[in-house]
Amino acid sequence: MTTRMFHIGLDLGQLQDYSALTVTGEVHQWHGGAERPGSTFAEYQLRHVERFPLGTSYQDIARRVKALQDTEELKGARLHTVVDTTGVGLPVFEMLKTERVRGLVGVTITGGESITAAGSIYRVPKRALVSTLQVLLQNGALRFAANMPLADVLRKELQAFRARINIATGNESFEAWRERDHDDLVLSLAVALWHAHRPRSSHRRRTIAL
Repeated sequence: MTTRMFHIGLDLGQLQDYSALTVTGEVHQWHGGAERPGSTFAEYQLRHVERFPLGTSYQDIARRVKALQDTEELKGARLHTVVDTTGVGLPVFEMLKTERVRGLVGVTITGGESITAAGSIYRVPKRALVSTLQVLLQNGALRFAANMPLADVLRKELQAFRARINIATGNESFEAWRERDHDDLVLSLAVALWHAHRPRSSHRRRTIAL
């Protein structure tokens, strides 16, 4: 069992909100059972969680992401760096490009009904993020590294995140949801794992109905 890909998620806070970063390793397990003989499935192992102090500049955050990519474990690895480009995210996305951060992908979170993409920027309904996390948690495909700092905080955010949004109706506004809750850790994880499971298509610009 080896790590096939790393997924870095970055959620960017404003003023009273934290910015947060997660690193998840994707491994492919061999499944030899009767139901799916000779098949593989992906499992995600959350390796690192980081919350930046309030007031940390976006430039410092961009440099931190680049420094993380240059560590021994990630330097030569295949990876995607998925950034929440909602709100202030787009200008920071450009900063990350300037810092030569690898594998950049943007996810702008919406309250809509479909997923659209133009180049490396996706517009994704919040319920698509919630449902991805629910599936991974229910299937036991998302695991936390032992003794990981902030793990308990992330678990609490996950519980609130899953309970707050009605996936069937999607009837709560994204703005109200974000203003009320600290969800920086879970969103950094959600955007990265959504991208790992996104519907594939050969088209550079596309619309995907949910």
